Amino acid sequence: MKSKITNIKKPQFIYDQTFRQNYYVSYGVSQKYWQKQVKKFLNIDTEINEDAGGRTVEFITNQGNVTWIWTQTKDISILSHEVLHAIFFTLSNRNTFLEENTQEIFCYQVQMLIRLILENNKRK
Repeated sequence: MKSKITNIKKPQFIYDQTFRQNYYVSYGVSQKYWQKQVKKFLNIDTEINEDAGGRTVEFITNQGNVTWIWTQTKDISILSHEVLHAIFFTLSNRNTFLEENTQEIFCYQVQMLIRLILENNKRK
């Protein structure tokens, strides 16, 4: 018997003022729970990838671009991987690509997002 997921909580929200980017973060939750969050808060259906331990997806909404970071566990290596995808979305949409002269921008963005995600999860 499958368990029914109820009481879907709001994911962590991060607004990056520098690049005017919205991020949602579902850190350490099942894929089904993440899908229900996306459906509830953005009204978008997502596909299941049974093998995924994390995923980063960019959604185009009427409130602008939203980048959603999801990890199934609280493994920092998976979080780092997904955050880097998120930064690639954010910066490539602003015509900034990873090169020798832009690497510091990427590194600061990764550092900022991981710090905010981890600080928020310490409070829970």
